Amino acid sequence: MRVWVPGTWGELVQGVRPDGQRVLVSLPSSSGVWVHGRAVGRRWGEAPVCVPPGHSKAARAVSLLMQSLGVQDARLQLDFRSTLSRGVGHASSSADVLGALRLGGRLLGRSLRADTLCRIASRVEATNPVLVPGACLFEPDAGQVLGQAPLPPLRGLVLQRGVGRRTLGGQVGHPSWSPAHRRRFERILGTLEDGLTQGDPRLVIRASTASAMLLAERTERADLVQGMERARDLGAAGISVSHSGTGIVALFPG
Repeated sequence: MRVWVPGTWGELVQGVRPDGQRVLVSLPSSSGVWVHGRAVGRRWGEAPVCVPPGHSKAARAVSLLMQSLGVQDARLQLDFRSTLSRGVGHASSSADVLGALRLGGRLLGRSLRADTLCRIASRVEATNPVLVPGACLFEPDAGQVLGQAPLPPLRGLVLQRGVGRRTLGGQVGHPSWSPAHRRRFERILGTLEDGLTQGDPRLVIRASTASAMLLAERTERADLVQGMERARDLGAAGISVSHSGTGIVALFPG
């Protein structure tokens, strides 16, 4: 049995609201991960989940799922085939973990909701809602789905895939968010909500670009400003960036 889970190109918006709540809305990617697996009998002393090296977080998440379901006599053997760049903020880790959880549930005869799996994944690390289609307003620390809407038509052009680095937990909390930055971010969320409600891709891109420029201001990342200048030269309406990584995508409506 196998499942496919998409990654992201980064985030349309990501930040901290005035009440201190961390939220993000990701930009779904056409790349992703296939998770293959099977269930076998578990022998005494064996780990409940068998995964290749480098996938320990997926194993921990599936072990938590099996504990919650009261499964003790099965062993899940999982393998991963990913087309996502690692460590650049494209949700490669979230895709692995949530793909493993979705497949694990099916191998155990359970079809579990995406929001349930997101909550389990967040017990391993701050996660990304790659199982939820469209635009998902998401709180990554507790794995909470706060809202979901269809994305209007967007086209993306990769300007910078980024360089691999450890993105666990994201960078959204560093440096700290001032009250003024939080108020600006809330206005950005309002623009995004208007764009989704009206189905207006230009408003969505405006919000995404404003979130990227706020990140550039807070972190003094010159590459984001340079990416915006390059996007304008190409006739793009704006950019989307990996807030916890280094990827940049030019966005066009339509």
